[in-house]
Amino acid sequence: MPRAFVLCGREAGRREEPAVVPEGHRRRSTAEYVRFLDISSGSAAELETQLLLAAELRYFDKNEAHSLLALHGEVERMLAALMRSLEERARR
Repeated sequence: MPRAFVLCGREAGRREEPAVVPEGHRRRSTAEYVRFLDISSGSAAELETQLLLAAELRYFDKNEAHSLLALHGEVERMLAALMRSLEERARR
């Protein structure tokens, strides 16, 4: 049976955070979209903290921790690149 755990009391809000990016995309301005992406970036930082804590508490082995953190880093880089691209476009 899988081990169930909650690392923070905000688990209900976690289901909504992935919706921030598409919600921002539907906004009328690029600046608003970037603001929503910035919120997502903050959520990604929170997730990184939770992943590191879970790894330290040995909720998964070192290989799983490495894979999850690598994927997390890739998503953060893509998010940052999208934000930079939109900010540059907005300046033109």
